Amino acid sequence: MLKDITIGQHFPGDSVVHNTDPRLKILLVIAYIVVLFTVNNFVGLFLSVALLAMLYTTAKIPLKVVLKSIKPIVPIVVFTAVLNLFFMT
Repeated sequence: MLKDITIGQHFPGDSVVHNTDPRLKILLVIAYIVVLFTVNNFVGLFLSVALLAMLYTTAKIPLKVVLKSIKPIVPIVVFTAVLNLFFMT
């Protein structure tokens, strides 16, 4: 059962993303999170998703693994989006 949970698990590979210094990757993830929380338009969100897709492609992680890893988060995102529709100012 635990092998079905793939979010945050290491996917072995040899790419630019895999070979980058782990400290730099942590700093870049923190910067990415800050950008996600400060962007307030669709263009910025689209660019953020495009950057993430580009990084997954560069890391050569199969789409099946990516979709399997985000599957547990989808209900939370949908619930948050619906609440945002009703309580947005």
